Amino acid sequence: MTLNIVEMSNTVKQFFTESAKQTAKTTEFVKRESKMTGSLWLQMWVLGLLETPQSALSHLAEWCEDQQGVLITPQALHDRLHPAAVAFMKTMFALALTLFRQTICIPLLRLRQFSVSVPTW
Repeated sequence: MTLNIVEMSNTVKQFFTESAKQTAKTTEFVKRESKMTGSLWLQMWVLGLLETPQSALSHLAEWCEDQQGVLITPQALHDRLHPAAVAFMKTMFALALTLFRQTICIPLLRLRQFSVSVPTW
C-alpha cells in the first residue's frame, strides 16, 4: 500500500499524537495528567535523537524545552525509564511497522547504526 503525501502527513500526525496518547494509557506509561505525555515521550526519543543519535538525557531534556516548551530535568527523564516505558515504545514501534510498512523506504545502511541488544531492567 502506498500513501500519498497528504495521507502520510495525517498518518504521521495521528501516530505521534492520538495513537501515542492512547497507547501511553493502555500500557500504563501515563497513569495521570503530567507534562510528560506519551506524545512528548515518543517525539523526544524519535525526533530529539535525529540530530544527535547518541545524545545524553540532558540533551533530550533541552529538546523538550526548546521544541515543546516543557521544562523537565534529565533526572526526571531517567526516572521514567521503567518497564511501562519499554512497553509503550515496543507497542508504538509495532504500530509504526504496521502503519508505515511499504510506505517509507529506508536505506539499509541507515539501520546499521542501531544495535539489537535489549537492556535488562
